[in-house]
Amino acid sequence: MNRKWMPITAGVLDIIYGAFGVLFGPYAFIGATFISVHFHGTYLAAVMGPTAFIAGILSLIGGIYHIKVKHWSLAFTGSICTLLITWAPFMFFINTPISLRSIPGIFAIFVLVLTILSRKQFEK
Repeated sequence: MNRKWMPITAGVLDIIYGAFGVLFGPYAFIGATFISVHFHGTYLAAVMGPTAFIAGILSLIGGIYHIKVKHWSLAFTGSICTLLITWAPFMFFINTPISLRSIPGIFAIFVLVLTILSRKQFEK
């Protein structure tokens, strides 16, 4: 049975999350820096921007290796970084209902599960 859909689906989701992290990272860092200068005490938000940016780059790389179905370790690293991207932007939206904040995390866990289940399909 051909199950190549699992790594390709995980790769596409990795690339979507990675692009979001790369685009959101600088925005979050600049916004958090502005807020912390004027309101004091939002230093955690200033860490989220660079974290989301670096995790976004690694997630993009992992997504590319997912689609190529090569180097499972790099694809797995991209899946882990997808989890890092999901928590970063939603710390800003404290008033958002918890059900809406958990939707991106559910898809990130789905990417991680697909990566683990499709391990045997990857070339060494």
